[in-house]
Amino acid sequence: NAASGFQFEFIQENFLQDQMIDVGENASPTLADISGNGLPDLLIGSGIRQLADGAAATIYYYQNIGTASSPVFDLVTDDWLSLSIERYRSIKPQLMDMNGNGKVDLVLNTLDNTGNQMQLKVLINTASDNEQSSFTLGSAQNISLNNVANANTHFFYDQNNNLRLLVALSTGSVNLYDMQDNVGQLIEENYLNINDDFNRRNPSVTVADIDGSGESDLLITDARGMIYAYRNFQNTTVSEPEVLERWKANLPIKGGNFTKLATAPINEAGKSDLFLGSAQGGILLYRNENEPPASPPVTNELSIDIYPNPSDGILSVKTNKNVQLNLYSNLGQLVVKDFNIIAETDQKLSLIHLKPGIYIAQIRDESGIRISRKIFLK
Repeated sequence: NAASGFQFEFIQENFLQDQMIDVGENASPTLADISGNGLPDLLIGSGIRQLADGAAATIYYYQNIGTASSPVFDLVTDDWLSLSIERYRSIKPQLMDMNGNGKVDLVLNTLDNTGNQMQLKVLINTASDNEQSSFTLGSAQNISLNNVANANTHFFYDQNNNLRLLVALSTGSVNLYDMQDNVGQLIEENYLNINDDFNRRNPSVTVADIDGSGESDLLITDARGMIYAYRNFQNTTVSEPEVLERWKANLPIKGGNFTKLATAPINEAGKSDLFLGSAQGGILLYRNENEPPASPPVTNELSIDIYPNPSDGILSVKTNKNVQLNLYSNLGQLVVKDFNIIAETDQKLSLIHLKPGIYIAQIRDESGIRISRKIFLK
C-alpha cells in the first residue's frame, strides 16, 4: 500500500484451477483399474479443444495412487493413447470387459468431422492378468448397430453373462441392444417406456447398484442434469423412476445439461459413488450415503457366513442350507458360476486368480430365496 494508492503483486494465474480437474468442455468420465494396482483409475473424455497442432478431443488419464477408501487421482497425461491424431470432435470412453476374460477393455464413443452420428469401437486389452492394461489404437474393432440416428451416449453392461448395450438418443429415448461379436441386435425401442421427451433431451445412462441391494439400477439424466434411478431395472416392470437427491438436503442432484454419468466404489463400504462430468469440463463427485434396503421378512430364513472379509483370496463359506453361489465383479461380469455349498459345512472358495477389488456374491437356495454379500479382495 503505497502513498499513491493500492498496489498488488501478481502471484498466480491459475488460482484454485491447478487443484481441480478441468478438461475444457463436455467431460465424460469412466473408472476402472487400468494401472494394475487394484484401485479404480479415472479416464475423462473431452469435447474438442485447442491443442498446439490444432483442435481435437482427447482422453485425460488420472491414475489412482491413493487407497481403496481415500482415492488420489494423479494426472498422467492429457492425451492418453495419442487420440488427438484422430481429430475427433468428442470422445466418450467406457472401461468394460467386452469379451468375458476378466480384463477391462476400452470402448470409444466418438464423433468425427464427417457428421453427427455416434461411432462405437472397442480396443481389446492385450495385457497379461494383473498387469497394467495395454490398448492399441490400430487394432480397434468397429461396433455395428442399427437405429442409431440421433444417438448420444451409450453404456455396456453384463446381464446374466450376456453383453447388453443401452443407447440414449439426443431426443430423450433409450434403446436396448443384445451384443454378439461386436454386432448389436435391437431388442427394444423406448426401453422401460423411456421415450422421446423434450425435457430429457441429450441424456446420459449408466448401470450400477446404487442402493446396495445386490441388484443393478439404471440411472439416466434429463436436460437439467437431474438424475433418475430405475431400481432393479432388469427384474421389475415398474417404469416410474426415482429422483436422486443430495444427502440430508432433500434437493435433487443437478449437474446441468449434457451431464455424463459414471460410478465407482471409492469408499470403505464398497458403495457405488457417483461421478458427474459437466459441459464445462469439470467433474462432480457425490458420495453414496444410501443404506441397503431392509430385507423383507421370510420364512425359513437363509443365513450365510463368509470370512475373512477382506480376504487375501481364500474364503470360508458356511450356510444353514444347500445353496449355489455366483460371484460378480464390480463391472457386473460373472467370475464364479454355480459354486455348490452344502449346509452346515465349512467350505473353502479360492479366488486367488482374481484381481484385488470389490465383488458381489449372490447366494440362492433351492426354494429361490436369495441374498447378496460384498466381498473385498486385497
